[in-house]
Amino acid sequence: MRQSILRPLNLFAGICLTAALAMNGCVLVVGGDPVLSMSRADREGDTVSVFPTLVIAFSIPLRDSAVSFTFTPPAAGDYSQSLNAARDTLTIRVSGMLDGNARYALRPSRALTAENGMSLDPGEDSIVFFTYPRESGQNGTAPSADTLRRVVFGELSMPGDTDFYVPADSLSRTFCLTSYSVPCRVQVRDGRGDRYPSDRMGTTAVNDTVHVADTARTPMCILVFTDALEAGLRYRLGGTD
Repeated sequence: MRQSILRPLNLFAGICLTAALAMNGCVLVVGGDPVLSMSRADREGDTVSVFPTLVIAFSIPLRDSAVSFTFTPPAAGDYSQSLNAARDTLTIRVSGMLDGNARYALRPSRALTAENGMSLDPGEDSIVFFTYPRESGQNGTAPSADTLRRVVFGELSMPGDTDFYVPADSLSRTFCLTSYSVPCRVQVRDGRGDRYPSDRMGTTAVNDTVHVADTARTPMCILVFTDALEAGLRYRLGGTD
């Protein structure tokens, strides 16, 4: 009679098994108990805005009624954290502005404990993400304009504020603006002083696209501004071919 011999998984096989479980949305079980882990659930991708809303899902509901996470490097602005009633999802809203073109890691400030008693120490797991570029804050005039390479996030910090950008690609002719609160205005001016759109005040909408004529003369300058009385108006500006 042939005997079946069970051998322990080697390290490589264990890693493969863990990866396969994660890709299939399974909960890893060790010694009969599910392991506490966390993952992004906001589906915003690896790169986010500089004022993101991040949603973290826990593989097992927590025993803790309140949790706290910290940013590495530390977040320069304020942010709020809220755990849902089921204690399996944490929402982090950044009300300030993170650094642009940066790598961040989110970790619990202290050990987390799940309902089944499993724990997760701050050094055992982290949420890593990256940020898109942000305006310099010193781009309030045409000579000090920031360079728009692909996408940039900014804020009109006070009424009457104007942010200036110069497209890195001189062939770009379409520019898209998304406002996050009160609609901002966008206008493109070419080297002859022609405006797109021709209306002196530009266009205003939550989502707006400006198309510039192929005959426009370079260098071009993009203006993002507002005539609203509110301060802290946030936007996303992107350029396409």
